[in-house]
Amino acid sequence: MATAFTESVSTTNPETALTTLGHFICDHLGDKSAGGCPGSLKPGETDFTISGYFIVRPEYNDMILISEIGWPEEQHRLTIETGEGRPGWVVDNAAPMVLPNTDDDATFTQILSSARMGSSMYAPLMWQGSVLGLVTLASQARYSYSNDDLPLLQLVAAHAASMWVSLGGKEFLSGAATGQFLPKDRNR
Repeated sequence: MATAFTESVSTTNPETALTTLGHFICDHLGDKSAGGCPGSLKPGETDFTISGYFIVRPEYNDMILISEIGWPEEQHRLTIETGEGRPGWVVDNAAPMVLPNTDDDATFTQILSSARMGSSMYAPLMWQGSVLGLVTLASQARYSYSNDDLPLLQLVAAHAASMWVSLGGKEFLSGAATGQFLPKDRNR
């Protein structure tokens, strides 16, 4: 974690900082052996992990996906309504959430276009009492995540919020109205 935090503070780009943290959570959170457990994968599924940040754009009443890892290219800069699915619940309640098995959650909605994820976690990005957005982490294998993973995700979310603010995330998003964003960071 120290390496990811150090790397995130060495950049001047808010999206690059959050991408660095996203790689860390993909690599280090969750049970990496969950995919080998009976019932964790349905026929045709293979275990993989994604992460990303949905940042609230209050003037548009929506959230935009940035710093995504493992998402299909066509979902780069995806926007969803602020109240949509579990990300919407996290923003509305300013609270984290773990879904060990998304099949057990009747209100889970699939946002990823390429597959349904079997286990997911979310933590709000909080700054001075306001929700800036959230970080999401998901794996196709059910029971990849549990409440044991949540404190570390919340710590990463707090650091991500501070990096977003200190590196000018608001200014970065100002390009949302005109479609002018920095190119997607493909570096690790």
